[in-house]
Amino acid sequence: MRLVLPSTPEAVPEAVRFAEAAASEAAFPDEVGDRMSLAVGEAVANAVEHGNDADANRIVKLEWRKKDSGGWLSVEDEGPGLTLDLLQNATLPDNALQAGGRGLFIIKELTDDVRLEAEGRRLMLWFAPRPGETA
Repeated sequence: MRLVLPSTPEAVPEAVRFAEAAASEAAFPDEVGDRMSLAVGEAVANAVEHGNDADANRIVKLEWRKKDSGGWLSVEDEGPGLTLDLLQNATLPDNALQAGGRGLFIIKELTDDVRLEAEGRRLMLWFAPRPGETA
């Protein structure tokens, strides 16, 4: 499954619907679908705002690939790319009400693996059922 979106705020709910469809296609338990939807919403919001600078002429690409008991959901923008250091060291900001800084931390918590490809422009998110997540 693939989806191409313009870098506008409307991309986020479209991406969430894409993640819901991917989880349904994979017959994942609801809990996995919820994690996918939240993580992809964060990733696309980051791609639109930080990767593509909210330039509606730039796009965000999503792709779902089912593999074995899980699947990879990729989010790719046209920006300069995310650094591995920034991804690995993502934490919650000291001020929980601070606008920004939480997205990568949330993505890492919700996924089972996160990788960077395409010089940091593509975020690869691995999802699979965790113990206790049943259909």
